[in-house]
Amino acid sequence: RAREMARLILSAPREAGLFATIYKPHDGSWQSSGQGAGADLYHLPDNAWTAIWLLRFHQEREPIEEAPAFLNDFAKSLLRLQHEDGSFPARVKTGTLAADPVLDKSASSALPVWFLAEMLQREVLPPGMRDEARQAVRKGAEFLRTRVLPRQRFEDFELYFSCSRKPLDFYDEITAMSGQNTLAMQWSAEALRLAYLLSRDARDLAAAQHCLDLLSLYQQAWSPPYMDFHAFGGFGVMNTDGEWNDARQAQFAETYANFYELTGKAEYMQRAIAAARAGFAL
Repeated sequence: RAREMARLILSAPREAGLFATIYKPHDGSWQSSGQGAGADLYHLPDNAWTAIWLLRFHQEREPIEEAPAFLNDFAKSLLRLQHEDGSFPARVKTGTLAADPVLDKSASSALPVWFLAEMLQREVLPPGMRDEARQAVRKGAEFLRTRVLPRQRFEDFELYFSCSRKPLDFYDEITAMSGQNTLAMQWSAEALRLAYLLSRDARDLAAAQHCLDLLSLYQQAWSPPYMDFHAFGGFGVMNTDGEWNDARQAQFAETYANFYELTGKAEYMQRAIAAARAGFAL
């Protein structure tokens, strides 16, 4: 099934490196994106997340002849789309490839930074692209450190367009907080972790751990008696929602293990194990 998914991704229609992410098996057609954007928009976080897993499958499991060109074309597209302040648009219009204003310059920028950093870390980018990609990662990490973290604005599509819909300028005066989504926290933590591994800038590591420590506040440290499953170690979704044990906890387990490997902090491995177990409970 993993091979079939890889082949499906590589068959997606592409436009200057960006690619459709919704396949409709009933009629064999494609749509540029789904909930995160829509039929006339590409959603960069979806593209980047898909590309990360294609990269890993290609490198760690089975080489795929078409994968390097696909991944490099996407990387080139990201380098073209990055803003001067280091951020990325979350949504790009089909045809014109212009940045859409919704969630532009938000924490959703973390996933493109993560992808470019992982391409550099795995040494798969062509030599002619590496310097530009390193600069893009540096600028992206600085944007996350200076524009996202101080206000804790961990925003992504799910925060506004899923089951907890709200206006894009939502702010809760009682808690003095904006909406936060745990996916954006993980994306930011991983982007900054990889930026640190590439540059050894201590500011990136401190910021990465800050993101992870905020994410830890959302991990379930108990199993309430009114749940009919063991909820310990699982994760909720956001601070404007009441979900328990979302499937994201399985991918968070890898992130905590990565930070344990980097820092040796035992708590991170304990949280990784608990999150993995919660994935099986789910």
